[in-house]
Amino acid sequence: MPESAGVSEPVRAGADPGVSLAAVVNDRLKPMATIALPRIDPAAPSGPEKKALSPWLVWGLLFMVPYVLVFVVFVVYPVLYGLWLARDPQSYVKLFQDPVFFRSMFNTALF
Repeated sequence: MPESAGVSEPVRAGADPGVSLAAVVNDRLKPMATIALPRIDPAAPSGPEKKALSPWLVWGLLFMVPYVLVFVVFVVYPVLYGLWLARDPQSYVKLFQDPVFFRSMFNTALF
């Protein structure tokens, strides 16, 4: 490589000083080889097939139904209804104008 005006190409660590920078860049831009792996389908599950619900499971679900119904009617519905009513600011004005509200708050704090 000829040097012009006393300036030479910088030498990189591990590079052959006789190889130009363009040759190194072109060498790095060559496409890489890829390996195609064979497609393997997952194995079918082994073991017994799923059966219908067992009698124990049916009885367990039947005993849970009344609890779930009572819970929804007396807990979930009132909470959701209260949140729906709380969206209206006019309901708070009406609440603070009610004399029974302050008496019930006093009784609650007392006991």
